[in-house]
Amino acid sequence: MSIPDELAGKSFLIDLTLGVVMFSLLVNVSTIRPLIKVLGIDRLTKDERLELKKSLTNASSRAKGILARFHKSSIISSQTLNNIAGNINNILSSGTVKVDLDHRVRHLYISALRMENESLKQYFDVGLIPYYTYMDIRNSIQHDREN
Repeated sequence: MSIPDELAGKSFLIDLTLGVVMFSLLVNVSTIRPLIKVLGIDRLTKDERLELKKSLTNASSRAKGILARFHKSSIISSQTLNNIAGNINNILSSGTVKVDLDHRVRHLYISALRMENESLKQYFDVGLIPYYTYMDIRNSIQHDREN
């Protein structure tokens, strides 16, 4: 350690530091789960559930595409393909998420705003719009996204 050996009470200081660290860890470990539940961080929002559903669908279709290529290349047999595809359906459909129409529309709107923001950034990067215009439009898009 960087504490000089000549310092009186060096071992006491090290023991005290270790005690404080251990105490704070024990207190944090015992209180973090109830705190997460009280704050509601352990639950997904409707937007997060919709994003999860979209990601699971995307992952499933990509995995099935890879399996089809493996089968076409004779890397896996038809039986293996069917077994793995069934397992993929079981695993990825276990997180089936129900989302109402309003949240689907909101998600679509936010996705459109995200794409608009990316296009705006590309226009700025190639020099089609000046910095102040870019910032003004970007802030307007961000304000629309938050509301």
